[in-house]
Amino acid sequence: MTATERVDSAGRRLVNARVPSREPRDLVRLDQVRALLRLGMEAREIRSSCDPTRCRAHLVEGFARILGADAGGVLVDTDFGLGRGGEVIDAHLTGFSIGSRSAQMFAARHGLTQNPGVQALARRAAQLPIGGTCSVLRAGRSDARSWCESPYVAELLRPEGLEDGVFALCVTPRPGVIHGVGYYRAAGSRRFDARDRGIVELFASECSALFCLPDGADAASRLPRRHRAFLEHLLSGASEKEVAATLGLSRHTAHQYVKEIYRAVNVRSRAELMARLLG
Repeated sequence: MTATERVDSAGRRLVNARVPSREPRDLVRLDQVRALLRLGMEAREIRSSCDPTRCRAHLVEGFARILGADAGGVLVDTDFGLGRGGEVIDAHLTGFSIGSRSAQMFAARHGLTQNPGVQALARRAAQLPIGGTCSVLRAGRSDARSWCESPYVAELLRPEGLEDGVFALCVTPRPGVIHGVGYYRAAGSRRFDARDRGIVELFASECSALFCLPDGADAASRLPRRHRAFLEHLLSGASEKEVAATLGLSRHTAHQYVKEIYRAVNVRSRAELMARLLG
């Protein structure tokens, strides 16, 4: 056994993970690290076949099994940071009945900072370099009341029977853009601990490059904020006329927005737009 490995009270081998600081969470289970490496290799093979949706699904669902989580997911936020509302342009979830699109619409309506775990991440992320990672445990928060009473918990987690959470992110080269990770366990289950936090942060670090966007989503993320809001409504199934009424736009302006969105994403129809951005 090397100096970086130990055995816990259950006889499981532990190994130091490559995370930024030397805290107790650095010590993670070796079997989880090995499983994570296998998962990453499998996802890379899927990605090489030009199937980004299946790649994300394989990562998200596979890591939930490794972690022993009941639900979770990954997302791409293009406006992340302290004082920002967040702009989720892509998300893939597992274990939720609401689906990824509903979660994106919640984030668009309330902002990611409605999740107290994300608030804690935003404070830490401000000091991170490109490629840097950070993580937090829900159970480690001193203000449990803010967690329990937040709209995020009330509207998303509690109806799903979920309670405990662990969160991590990785900073990308583009300013304000992060790849985020969040996993949850059901009420009454074992709470996440420092080792869980360590493997989640390692997942965010090692697999961030595989949180690939659907074809065209990166171009959509560069649209002006007003266009992105229009696009979110289109992707939810609203008609051009309905979106115009919701956003207070003239029909001429709405039609112009549609043309500019199509041009940015390189599609010619609503059906093509939906297929390209929703996989």
